[in-house]
Amino acid sequence: MYQPATVIGKSAEYQPEIQSLVDKVSIEKMYQHLEELCWADGHQSRVTFTPGNYKAVEYIEEYFNSLPGITEVVLDTFYLSMAITPYDQYPIINVIATKQGESQTPELIILGGHYDASGSRESNWATNWQTLKAQGADDNASGVAAMLETARIITDPENNFQNKHTIKFIAFAAEEYHPKIPGVHHAGSLYDAYAMYDQQQKLAAVIVLDMIAYNTIKDYVEVISNVKSLWLADLIYDYVDLYVSDLTTNSYPVNVPYSDHESYQIYGFPAILLMENDSPWNSDPPNYSRNPHYHTQSDTIGTLRASLLEKVTRLALASVADLCSQDQITYVADNRRSDYSEFSLPSIYPNPFNESTRIRFYVDVDTRVNITIYNMKGEKITTLSDQLYNYGSHEITWNSQNLASGLYFCVIQSHNFNHCIKITHIK
Repeated sequence: MYQPATVIGKSAEYQPEIQSLVDKVSIEKMYQHLEELCWADGHQSRVTFTPGNYKAVEYIEEYFNSLPGITEVVLDTFYLSMAITPYDQYPIINVIATKQGESQTPELIILGGHYDASGSRESNWATNWQTLKAQGADDNASGVAAMLETARIITDPENNFQNKHTIKFIAFAAEEYHPKIPGVHHAGSLYDAYAMYDQQQKLAAVIVLDMIAYNTIKDYVEVISNVKSLWLADLIYDYVDLYVSDLTTNSYPVNVPYSDHESYQIYGFPAILLMENDSPWNSDPPNYSRNPHYHTQSDTIGTLRASLLEKVTRLALASVADLCSQDQITYVADNRRSDYSEFSLPSIYPNPFNESTRIRFYVDVDTRVNITIYNMKGEKITTLSDQLYNYGSHEITWNSQNLASGLYFCVIQSHNFNHCIKITHIK
């Protein structure tokens, strides 16, 4: 059974000053952000390398610059050499706004979410990605809107919030897979996480917001964490109880690598993800019914649940405010390997697939992993891997070659993990 991690210092305690900040969350202001991001200056798409994507950068930068309490706004620009020409010459841009901490030895907290969108579940995605109306309201205008609203309240001089630690609000670029960037996603956060690692930054905590506004059943959010970040997940649960008690959560954190938090975990930083469901393309009764709009042109503002967006924003705001108010953000790594699997729930995408599909998994400790494919009769088709994997995220491609169409089973095993996923092959 899951047991709370130990945090050096204190557990979260109710603070009236934080409650005052939380009460200032405006759903109207967030819907203004949603309109701007989804419309994208008329392009109705924020797919990477499209005009709407760059218009989103302009909007986010302008909004950050309008906030009087922001210390600095930077367009952190880089290029992806693995992108197919000419897109290797197109800029990838993270938009970063900083509010400097007032402590003599401030630590760093990141609140972020990706601003790009995807239409990968449309049949013509590979050829028409430039013209599809991929508004990405839930994925992930919702997370960006929550981040911008948190930044507004935290940095407003009238609110007199004294942050002891430095806050970076980051709108990440190129989180989604893209036809012109083979095999790469989470590009913006990977770029930033490596910079933090290379510069030996004192990065204390990362909170990522991704798909936080669709749920036809209830106001529900999942806390997603790896072992090293469990102390932060425990605090998140405290913040729910203290400031957003009408928001439902999972009873203990799950561990999946589907968003930008993974980039920071790879480099050893504590990072958690807040998401409406750990795999939004699947249902999780009684809490969640799969999002049919995921990565399609129907992911529009009208499909969102305003109350859920507001409550998750309140949670993000309370989390950042409380962490920044502590004298020192310190923690101990949690070594409960027996209670919390070193393996994340794997993902296979695309599924169904035609010629090839990618199997992604994440391990919190060095471990041997066996990945085997079976047919419906239980006969072994192939062993894709049987080797030692180091801590971090990994991906394996399965090429179906001359296999017949049908249902197959991917069995993934390590010393304390055994999971089977159905895969559909369509010729």
